[in-house]
Amino acid sequence: MPTFAVLVMGVAGARVTWQRFAVVGGSGVLLVVLIGFLDWLGPAEQRSHLGAFFQSVLDGTAMQTVLRKGATLPGRSGPIP
Repeated sequence: MPTFAVLVMGVAGARVTWQRFAVVGGSGVLLVVLIGFLDWLGPAEQRSHLGAFFQSVLDGTAMQTVLRKGATLPGRSGPIP
């Protein structure tokens, strides 16, 4: 959605200011959080990875997940400091 909104602004000739970019980016983040929340409302065994991550945010284990995933990025030779 954010990429499409910026594309539409560019095609329409509207200036893509930092304020507009922030609003579009923020709305994209809110959309992802909403989808994660709606997925989280379902039974635990039927949650997607987004709903499971939403649960880890509530549990306080989200940072461990992010660091573990970051350590496996291509080109990384060790853990993230």
